[in-house]
Amino acid sequence: MISVENLTKQYGANTVVDDVSMTVERNSITVIVGTSGSGKSTLLRMINRLVEPSSGRVLLEGRDTRAEPAHLLRRRIGYAIQGHGLFPHRTVAENIATVPKLLGWEPARIRARVAELLEIFQLDPASYAHLFPHQLSGGQQQRVGVARALAAEPAVLLKRPADPFVARLTGLADRAMRLLSLTTAGEAAVPGEAAGPTVAASASLREALSQLLWCGADALVVLDEQGRPRGHLTVDAILARGRP
Repeated sequence: MISVENLTKQYGANTVVDDVSMTVERNSITVIVGTSGSGKSTLLRMINRLVEPSSGRVLLEGRDTRAEPAHLLRRRIGYAIQGHGLFPHRTVAENIATVPKLLGWEPARIRARVAELLEIFQLDPASYAHLFPHQLSGGQQQRVGVARALAAEPAVLLKRPADPFVARLTGLADRAMRLLSLTTAGEAAVPGEAAGPTVAASASLREALSQLLWCGADALVVLDEQGRPRGHLTVDAILARGRP
């Protein structure tokens, strides 16, 4: 039914699909699996010519897909668009900020949270915050969708990989550090006095852990917005928060 021969797509010096060959038999179901950004969506889009290949070709029932106008080709191919419920008329930043805005968060807190989540999901805020969903790859849309789900600091989050391969595939291998990035020092502060360097209650646990290790201290004093002690943190207390 479909024959893909040495299909390649390059954007400048960046190769997003590299010399792929495969055959899809009639009356069969084929699943393409790969990590985020590995080129799955681009490969599919080259089959129906939503994206033109840099080299290689696609045969549909033995006929080169370039032999007919693209709009006529697409009428013979069903294509279900990958979607993650993002609002198409809102930017990436506006999508992520949806629930915090509904909850009445201050604008400064919303901006900080959006930037934090974009950094966590390896989407540079300066490059991605102003983009719209249609300007993202499928994997990037997925990451924005997850970031939006985490934006309001939910009390419950469902994420447990079946084995190490799935953890790598879904980007959860560094789950502990990501969890530490989503919790503030103030939320995790242990009651009681302690001596040592200080950390703002608004800082993430990842930042607090870095400071502890850098200073070689046993504990950090957590300060509220008025600079008053709110509790303390130790390495063990922080790492306990990062465990599944």
